[in-house]
Amino acid sequence: MAKLTGALKGLTGSIDNLIFYTNAKGDTIVQRKGGPTRAKFLKSSNYERSRENSSEFASAAKASSYVGGILRLEQDWAREKGWYRSLQARMMRIVKTDELSERGRRHVANGDLSLLEGFRFREEMPLSRILNGGWELIPDDGKLKVNIYPFGKATYAGYATHIEIHLFVAAIDFLKSDRIQRSVAHGPAALAIIGKSGLELEVDMKGMDAPCFIAMLGARFHREVAPGRTVPLKDNSFNAMDIIAAWRRESAQEQR
Repeated sequence: MAKLTGALKGLTGSIDNLIFYTNAKGDTIVQRKGGPTRAKFLKSSNYERSRENSSEFASAAKASSYVGGILRLEQDWAREKGWYRSLQARMMRIVKTDELSERGRRHVANGDLSLLEGFRFREEMPLSRILNGGWELIPDDGKLKVNIYPFGKATYAGYATHIEIHLFVAAIDFLKSDRIQRSVAHGPAALAIIGKSGLELEVDMKGMDAPCFIAMLGARFHREVAPGRTVPLKDNSFNAMDIIAAWRRESAQEQR
C-alpha cells in the first residue's frame, strides 16, 4: 500500500491488479488486488492470527457503537467527526487488557474499562478547558452525583451567555448488546452565575443492572436572544463531552 501525490492524487478505480481510492483523510491510496478467499481465511492455519485479530477488532467496533449510541439524541456532540475511530482505538486497548480470555476471544467486557476515562468526543476541546474548577464523582446509595466546582475564565465563544451541562450514565452489557441510559441536565444557566457557584448533578441508578458502567459529562453553550429565552450556538466547536468514569460492577463475574 502506498500514498500517491502530484498529478495522480484524487485518482479512484482500478488498473490491472492495482486499486486506487481516497481515504478519510483525503489521501489517495494505491494497493494491490488480491488476498485470501473467504473459505481460505476461515479455515487455513496460515490465517489463524488474522482471524483472532479480526474477531477482537469486531468486538471493539461493537463496543464503540454501544457507547456512541448514548449520544445519538445529542447531535451537537455526535455530529463531530473522528471520535468514533478514536474511540474504537481506545476500545482495542481495552480488549488487549483482558487476561481472562484466550487470544481471539478477548473482549471489552473483561478488560480495563478505566482506560476510557478522559476520552474526549471533541479532541480539540477537553471539558477541563470549560469546567476548569474540576469535578468530583460521588456514588451515593443507588445514585451517582457529580459535584462541579466553580469555574473561572472558561474557554467559550465570546457571544455565549449561558451554559447547559449534561450528565449521561449508561449501564452496558457489551456481550448481550443491552444498554440502559439515563441523563440529567442543568440549564441553560447564566455563565456569570453558574461559573461562580458551581452545581451538583445527580442520576438515579436504581434498576440499572448491567456489568459495565460509563459516565459522560458535557457542556453546551447558548446565547440569550430575548429576556428569558436562549438558543444553542450554531458554532458548536466550543461544546465538549468527555468520558469521566468507566467501571465494572464489583460483583460482576467473568463475561462469556
